Amino acid sequence: MSSSKVRVVLSVGAMKLIALPLSIGLAVLLAKLLDVESYGKYAFIISLSTALALPAGQGIRELVLREVALAVTSGDSVRINEVWRISFRFYAVCNAVTLAILMILCVSSWALNAATDYQEVVIYSLILIPLVSVISLHAGVLQGLGRVADSQLSPVLLRPLLSFLFVAASIPFFWNYSLASAFGMHLAATVVSV
Repeated sequence: MSSSKVRVVLSVGAMKLIALPLSIGLAVLLAKLLDVESYGKYAFIISLSTALALPAGQGIRELVLREVALAVTSGDSVRINEVWRISFRFYAVCNAVTLAILMILCVSSWALNAATDYQEVVIYSLILIPLVSVISLHAGVLQGLGRVADSQLSPVLLRPLLSFLFVAASIPFFWNYSLASAFGMHLAATVVSV
């Protein structure tokens, strides 16, 4: 194995090694700050937005990675731009369909005066889905360009680090930490890491 591959493996491993205690620390911190119901909703929002972002993010990530890598090896910079443009269109269509379905469910439940416990979760998830997808798409492009360690920086290290820092720094400003404040800190970390 070449030294550059070893460096990449060690870099990604180090990022994951640093991110694990940050993620656990964030979970413990939020569990202490939020009540049981709010923490459950927060965890569900993160899980739901990640799962619903899969078709637009992970689904096309491998295709983008392959096509960008082929364009790089052939020296075709026009093809790289074309792959980026087409993948972004696919990402936009997938996210639009997912968001439309979730909005229809949310509006129909409001119209029928159905239980509103999950509506807050759906609305917060709607906000995160496009951001999570774009992080994944960007990572695929960077991997295709041969920048594997850079591709993992945002999803693996930057997002958990910023989430932890934002939550910890915001504690003095929120007397009663709520789902909205926890989500706001996570959203800010996600936006910065995009």
